[in-house]
Amino acid sequence: MGASAEEKVEEEVIPNIVHFVYPAWINTRPLSFMNYMAVKIASDVQRPDAIKFWIDREPVENEWWFRIKELVQICRIDMPGEFGGTKITHPQYQSDVTRLQILYREGGIYLDTDMFLLHPLEFWVRNMQSSLVLSKEPGGTSLCNALMIAPAGSEFVKVWLDEMPKALKSDIWANGGVNLPYRLASLNDDWVSVLDSDYFCPLDLSRTWLFDTDAVVIGAGEKLVENSFSVHAYETYWRDYVGHVTPEWIEKNDCLFARKFSHHLTRV
Repeated sequence: MGASAEEKVEEEVIPNIVHFVYPAWINTRPLSFMNYMAVKIASDVQRPDAIKFWIDREPVENEWWFRIKELVQICRIDMPGEFGGTKITHPQYQSDVTRLQILYREGGIYLDTDMFLLHPLEFWVRNMQSSLVLSKEPGGTSLCNALMIAPAGSEFVKVWLDEMPKALKSDIWANGGVNLPYRLASLNDDWVSVLDSDYFCPLDLSRTWLFDTDAVVIGAGEKLVENSFSVHAYETYWRDYVGHVTPEWIEKNDCLFARKFSHHLTRV
């Protein structure tokens, strides 16, 4: 028996739309092969109704941007470097704010440009109509805002945005993005579903798990991600190490990224 019209509406409360955010500021890393692959893999794995790539201006003369453009709906949004009276100098912090504004207004799936899907997120899109869904980071005292699933008008996202201006003033890196939601979740657990890190963010910062070519590290990494739906590359943290990663490098080197995602290259 098919679903009733009301049931269909329920299923569509969280749209199957993927959002990426990229502040094209002078101090933002240029879009990379890794960022292209995050979009490509999201398209292949999630098969969303749309991929919206939110920018304040288009990157200039960037080969990976030209490839990304073929896969996405380009959405312009103001990223003014200020929120609630607090100045924002780091593009990562501007992205922290902008992604919440987009999710609050539109709902859907937010992904960082270095977050790679291993499996579709269909269960949460269909069944978490009233909650923001995200996972802990390894260690358990912060939440991973690199993958979030939410309905439009999420009460938790609203509270998070209300607290962001103060959090952005902290000297603690990413305080507003990962520490603040952890604190808020303990006070507003009816509005948020916090999963263990194994679900969305199984890899820690102890090593470059995705791109290390040591066989022992690769084997340990495969065990860490075997039940995960996504993995985070932490491109900001490892920027000096992963800057050399190209399609040619992936084809020539055995690493966790190659084992899990190189098959997407055959469909470029």
